[in-house]
Amino acid sequence: MPKIRDHAYYMSRLEREHPTIFADWKAGKYRSARQALIAAGLRREQTHINTLKAAWKKASRREQTEFLKWVGTSTSTSAAPIVDAERRLLTTTAARIATVMARRGIEMGGVMDEMGFKRRDASLGNAMANRPTRLRPDVVRALEAWLDTNRTV
Repeated sequence: MPKIRDHAYYMSRLEREHPTIFADWKAGKYRSARQALIAAGLRREQTHINTLKAAWKKASRREQTEFLKWVGTSTSTSAAPIVDAERRLLTTTAARIATVMARRGIEMGGVMDEMGFKRRDASLGNAMANRPTRLRPDVVRALEAWLDTNRTV
């Protein structure tokens, strides 16, 4: 039988486990029971990021891919995308990175260092080696900035 986690359940826990906060709630020091429960640590404050995470888990694979495409076009500062909808490096981007590296005489560790990551971070190198590697969003943003900085090379 499923456990019931309704308002009465949480209020009885609040009274039993956090009598001071319960008394403060009764005295009107909290605007709502939910705020008292949050103060006691029995409930989490609902934020937009929590809502987005919950929606992401419920979304279908197609919906997630469509959302990633939308995010890529709405947040990217560069004219052309550098990754696909699943954050895999595009062939044209890999070729551009290789060209910049060759002209500047730097290796992958130097690129990662310039982007603000550890030299031994292999994420971009794996993506360059045409492995089915998804780049982290922070790496994609840093790579966009790095490519923009090196646009004249």
